[in-house]
Amino acid sequence: MKADTTAVFVVETINWTFAEDHETVHHNQYFAVGLPSAIALASKIIIETVEVAEDVTCIRKASAEETQQFLKVSDHIDLIMPQAITDQQAGAL
Repeated sequence: MKADTTAVFVVETINWTFAEDHETVHHNQYFAVGLPSAIALASKIIIETVEVAEDVTCIRKASAEETQQFLKVSDHIDLIMPQAITDQQAGAL
């Protein structure tokens, strides 16, 4: 089976850490492009949040609406972020 490296995936988590009344939980959604990236992101969350009780609940393919929202935000960020400098430009610094 070939890994899907172009579709947008959602990593969903439940965070119990900030539940003041121990009944409220926070549902978080993180986005990744490609299944390998989503698995890597979920692994990172599991490793980094072992102390704060944020549990990965699922990795799923984003809906068409979620994909469009992700791509819109991603395009906006690409427009406002400065381009990375080249190795040649860095060497001249």
